Amino acid sequence: ELGAGFHPELSGRENIYLNGTILGLKRTEIDARFDEIVEFAGLDRFIDTPVKRYSSGMYARLGFSVAVHVNPDVLLVDEVLAVGDMAFQNRCYDRMRQLRTGDRAIIFISHNLFAVRDLCTKAVFLSQGQVVAAGSTDDVIQAYKNHSVTEQAAEGPKPKAAVTMDHADDAPIRITRVQYLDVTGQPCDSFQFGQRMIVRIGYEARQPVQDPTFSLVFIRADGTVCEGTSTVLCEQQPGLVQGSGYFEFIIDALTLTPNLYTLEVAISAKHVFIYDYFHGRESFRVETALPLHFPQFVAILSGEWRMTRNGGGAEVLGGWRGLGEASRALPEKVSG
Repeated sequence: ELGAGFHPELSGRENIYLNGTILGLKRTEIDARFDEIVEFAGLDRFIDTPVKRYSSGMYARLGFSVAVHVNPDVLLVDEVLAVGDMAFQNRCYDRMRQLRTGDRAIIFISHNLFAVRDLCTKAVFLSQGQVVAAGSTDDVIQAYKNHSVTEQAAEGPKPKAAVTMDHADDAPIRITRVQYLDVTGQPCDSFQFGQRMIVRIGYEARQPVQDPTFSLVFIRADGTVCEGTSTVLCEQQPGLVQGSGYFEFIIDALTLTPNLYTLEVAISAKHVFIYDYFHGRESFRVETALPLHFPQFVAILSGEWRMTRNGGGAEVLGGWRGLGEASRALPEKVSG
């Protein structure tokens, strides 16, 4: 527990020395790290105030700061990145990454799947005190999503909002709206396989933000993570973003196989630090009249098939090139 060992009547300064001593540091070692501990916690103005007057966030910030500056062999972190303002949370992420590169064991407990994926090499999913899944981080996260979908289905339909937004109160930029648009730019909830699709992400920047990362991922109805992208992956950083507007990601040919899908969108900065997160509750459908021999596929590769007969030239047999249908090219000879 963060701040375990703090005495409520003592000041922040006195508790740093008390807690540091409990954690095995000599006074000279605490002296050498004192300024860094206070600066990390962002409590220089209140360091001589009794901690009983601290808010829960201030208390946790000081506790975390002391814990990560004693260079522990094992660090147990339980939802600590949910406390404090955005600047402090960002410092937490950076410090956790630094500790991870050393010979230290970190046990990180969180519901923030982005942070779990970024910080952890292995994961365990617990539900009601029981181990549901354990193994690689990606496999366990997928098991968690599948479990959540199964539970929601068992509970049956409920009246709920169209979207779920999750952002820090002081987030400088927020998602205001996410829309699925067809080729004409009109909202649409049903697309043909291979059809053009536009994802429009509205934003409002309450203060200028330099190069925020916009990312999105398509989630199939059974919880399977299908496809995704981001401005970083596309090497299209937006520069300085301020005011309000929207970003659009244009999919020339939708390759998702027929099914129901929802969309997750995030605006982030500095690795996985999330400014705002959107999970669409309203799904869209992908349909097609094409025969699908492998319905378990997540997506269909676009391209063409070629055949070479008896060492001769290659013939283009045809292939799928989008536009909602299998485009059958006329056979043509290809040199080589």
